[in-house]
Amino acid sequence: MDKTMRRRLKILAVVIMLLFFGTTCFIGGFISSGNQFTELVSTQQAELNRIHLAERGLDENGVKNNRLSSLYVMGSPSNSDYSMFENDAEFRDYCKENYPNAVYPTEEWTAEEVIQSYQDNPEIWTVWTDDYSMIAYCFTWTPSYSHCFYARACYQDVYDAKKEGIEGAEVRPGWMPGWFYVDGVRVQLYDYPVVDSIEPRELARAYQKGTWDGWSVMSADLSTEVHINSDGELDYTYRSYQYTRAKDPESLAYTSFAKEPWWKATDLDSEIKTMLTDEEYWPFEDAEDELAYGEVVVKLYPDLPASYDTSEIFSSQWSEEGTFCLSPTGVVLAKAGEVLAEWIVELDEEQTELLRRPEDLGTEYANDVAYLYTGDQLLALRQDGSVVTVLEGIFESNTNSSPYHLWGFREGQLVYFEAARRYSVSESPISLGEVLEVDFETLRLVMKEDGCYAVARDYKRDPEYYLVYLGSETFEYYKEQYATLDSAEIFRW
Repeated sequence: MDKTMRRRLKILAVVIMLLFFGTTCFIGGFISSGNQFTELVSTQQAELNRIHLAERGLDENGVKNNRLSSLYVMGSPSNSDYSMFENDAEFRDYCKENYPNAVYPTEEWTAEEVIQSYQDNPEIWTVWTDDYSMIAYCFTWTPSYSHCFYARACYQDVYDAKKEGIEGAEVRPGWMPGWFYVDGVRVQLYDYPVVDSIEPRELARAYQKGTWDGWSVMSADLSTEVHINSDGELDYTYRSYQYTRAKDPESLAYTSFAKEPWWKATDLDSEIKTMLTDEEYWPFEDAEDELAYGEVVVKLYPDLPASYDTSEIFSSQWSEEGTFCLSPTGVVLAKAGEVLAEWIVELDEEQTELLRRPEDLGTEYANDVAYLYTGDQLLALRQDGSVVTVLEGIFESNTNSSPYHLWGFREGQLVYFEAARRYSVSESPISLGEVLEVDFETLRLVMKEDGCYAVARDYKRDPEYYLVYLGSETFEYYKEQYATLDSAEIFRW
């Protein structure tokens, strides 16, 4: 083979090697570009998914990012929510910086242990308050900040501590009976009385035996609270909570609530059915609903004997003395199944209101148990079962507020009387003496034998109402003088 041929073969070999190398590089580059493109698409898709999750309030794991919002979202004067934080992550970072001691000692825990730690290790708990809504929480975190424990605390304790200049860890509010929370879900009921049965007649029997005081208790399944309301009836509230995986990813929440309120049972006693009033119920409508809610009032009065006919009762009121029940024929006071007193008097359902006895009354009111406001009269229910007139000819009454403000006469004396439906006021009745005539149309004016007086009020005086002498002119004269002064344009240069 000559040199020319050898040279041509070498050149061909080089060309083939170059072609092979170029092809290899091209294929490798294509594959490399394809991988980069796939990675780019994957990255963009992940970012889109993150954005979509964020729009729904979820983190990258599909878990709600504001599960602790009840801790840090506060009410504002505009009646909307206000918060220092957008989400739990911001709140967590804030706690790390500002409450570094609010850390539970271990990642291993049970609800009972954490609750007990508030007594054993108070220094690891801190307080969060919403001064506008007057709500306080005690909370602490696990060392990894993966779980936050908290419970409602007594806001008044925190408020009092702040007034005394006590801040930080030294503020030790008591926990309010209720739910212990982990990461925003209800895990265990804390210090709340639970009863085996909340059936109305059984509760009435327990109350009459003295084993129940009438204040709130919880059903055994923790779904229903019941108490004796201000009318002396049984008041039920049903709440059942459910949480999606997004709210409770580790299934920490309590879930054994009754599926529906007891009064929705198909086999409900017919007699109890007739006692149900003010019934409302909103069940779960879909998986996203967190709360099913219901309430009902059972017109059964634990203070009355079981055999008492309640069909004509048109108004009632629960008090420390017992339950007052009003009917067209009079008033009954009963307590723990026993009738203590009865007052026979004809009452008009449309006009009669029971008012509590004010505090610090004088001797003339010493035997009064309660009062009946009838529109133009105030009647006293006496301890001996009698009914006497306390005020008559009531000509001014403010019954749209509490307490009621009443102006009338008692044995010829002009009297101002305060009383409330649900509580005892501290103001004693004020007598302004004998008067011949009154005119409260524009001003509070009264006529006595020596002339016209105005009723004045000074909150620093005792009594705060008193009379100021105006002169011997008529009511109309002083009302005209007042109108002139009230509408006058007075300039001082």
